[in-house]
Amino acid sequence: MPGKLRADGIEFDFPDFGPALDDLRQATGN
Repeated sequence: MPGKLRADGIEFDFPDFGPALDDLRQATGN
């Protein structure tokens, strides 16, 4: 599944690369 990350109202799409996506979400506070 593709992942989505939101920062400052801007949505970024990421390819599926496993738990790294969750790490990014935690790093951005989302």
